[in-house]
Amino acid sequence: MFPYKIQTLQPLSANAIDARYDFANAMLQLMDEGDIDVGNIWFSDEAYFNLDGFVNKQNWRIWGTENPHVAVPSSLYSPKVMVWAVISSKANNWPICREPTTNAAKYLEILDEFVAIHCALDNHWNASWFMQDGARPHRTPAVFDFLSERFNDRVIALDYDKH
Repeated sequence: MFPYKIQTLQPLSANAIDARYDFANAMLQLMDEGDIDVGNIWFSDEAYFNLDGFVNKQNWRIWGTENPHVAVPSSLYSPKVMVWAVISSKANNWPICREPTTNAAKYLEILDEFVAIHCALDNHWNASWFMQDGARPHRTPAVFDFLSERFNDRVIALDYDKH
């Protein structure tokens, strides 16, 4: 039996491969020098969930001896919810649910809620790092200013100039 799923990818350019390699080496150097503790990093991401019962095809596999060529109809404009969460070795954060459209202002609201909760609960907040993905709403000057102020430049993010 084999799992059947169409794989899609965006090929990386030589520059992107070099940039990832440089980033990984820079992070390893920071860890070796004691400038960053991976136990104090909050890793964040979001996912979208359909509310009509449709399963996200990214996580859907059909096991069989032959490809069944199954097509399942889905709603064109299914109601959805966006769930944002962070995780670290210190604790899991309960998810924050929002409407599916995310822009920089809505992302700042989520970050503000997260910071308010954890700043009050965590005695070691000043040593925490924050890592986010490279989604466009996450890379605005307003978001970077917020993260820089709350995490004292301990931010790991695409296009973040300070790291």
